[in-house]
Amino acid sequence: MSIFGDSQGGSDKASAEKIDRLCKEVLTHYHDGREKLLMRRYEETADCFRKVIEQENVLQSTCIEAKEAWFNAHCLLVSFYAFGMGVGKDHDEAARLYRKASEHGKAMAQSMLGHCCRSGLGMDHDYTEAASWYYKVAWQGLSYAQERLARCSVRGKGIEKNLLEAEKWLKKALANASDDERDYYKARYDSFRRMVLEGDDAYLWYRGQCSWE
Repeated sequence: MSIFGDSQGGSDKASAEKIDRLCKEVLTHYHDGREKLLMRRYEETADCFRKVIEQENVLQSTCIEAKEAWFNAHCLLVSFYAFGMGVGKDHDEAARLYRKASEHGKAMAQSMLGHCCRSGLGMDHDYTEAASWYYKVAWQGLSYAQERLARCSVRGKGIEKNLLEAEKWLKKALANASDDERDYYKARYDSFRRMVLEGDDAYLWYRGQCSWE
């Protein structure tokens, strides 16, 4: 075997060991953060999650658990910045974290980035971009995004107003809902059907008991 082959083999082993240590470090910080969250030690929790998201190289690993921890730390830390838990309230930072996770294809982060666009949290209101994110995630089967896309279709916000499309996405949201979510999405769908059958004005409907805001 050539010296170059030996060198390459040693380099690959060292790289694998480095990634393995990184995965263990990410998981340690993440689980420490979850434990501190249960104890409501929010400043320490935020510090742990920040240490997790700093290790973006973990996405190059094959460790699914560590990669999920990286994504989840983003979504949890966003809540801290959105509500000022253990950190100063900072909607700009919350939106930045959602966008960063979204760029790596995390469905829930993409949905929540759509929410930021729609609500103007940390950015200007942009209903078109919001609908675009919801549409992307809706095809991945996430009920939250499917129901949000239905809202856009009802109101004509960011996309063309289309009640048939709204009904399609509400049906999908209900079909994909977990047991805990099913009652919520069924109420949405039933309320939508009442609007269509009774000819209620869409504006009055989404501002009513089942608000679409």
